[in-house]
Amino acid sequence: MQEVAVADKRLSPYRTIIGEAALSEILGLGDKLRGKSVAHVSATPYGGGVAELLQSVVPLQRDAGLDVHWYVLSGSDPFFAVTKAMHNGLQGGKVEITPEMVSTYRRTNEANASEFEDDFDFVVIHDPQPAPFVSMCERRGVWVWRCHIDLTDPN
Repeated sequence: MQEVAVADKRLSPYRTIIGEAALSEILGLGDKLRGKSVAHVSATPYGGGVAELLQSVVPLQRDAGLDVHWYVLSGSDPFFAVTKAMHNGLQGGKVEITPEMVSTYRRTNEANASEFEDDFDFVVIHDPQPAPFVSMCERRGVWVWRCHIDLTDPN
């Protein structure tokens, strides 16, 4: 498991898009949460929608006054093949999840969860790849699972 470094971004340039009232509201909410710690946990630092989202969200949350970190899983090609199959199945694709695949998924998450120090006020788990963290980690703060995939018609 490793922390992802992100470039600084500021909320102020969004003023022309969202208006002064919305920016003031965001900054006011940030003031209420100032100093609170947040960990985002996802599969990879690049190559998908979650990574693109977090490249902006993490620095903008920091600019609002939160102590925000982004961690990604360490995993093998077989692990990512398993999670891709799960992803496809959750979106309705016909897939078979074997006991060996479940074992690979569990072992990889156990290894990553053992490295994760839950010392955060909020933890956001993104998508199915790190979902087992919820049961594998001691949960001190508030935990949220954020699913970015369409679960309308899972298989």
